[in-house]
Amino acid sequence: MLAGTNPKDANSIFRIESINHLSNQTEIVWTCVPTRKYQIQRTLNLTEPFTNFNGIITPNSSQYLLQRIINDTNMILYYRVVIITE
Repeated sequence: MLAGTNPKDANSIFRIESINHLSNQTEIVWTCVPTRKYQIQRTLNLTEPFTNFNGIITPNSSQYLLQRIINDTNMILYYRVVIITE
């Protein structure tokens, strides 16, 4: 399984749990598996391609991963988290 989820467990899913916008930060929390690597991507417009933001993220043993992103612009940004395959 690419996401490392258990297909026999309905609660074992890969998804963004929350996105919170603070003054100059965006917090993204998603379900993760310690044996996987993740990449946050963003775009200014959903009709444009997403681009990688920051580096590849390797979680610890946590079930949920929190990533804080400093927004260096006042623009609206769209985010997604992808699983890195090697």
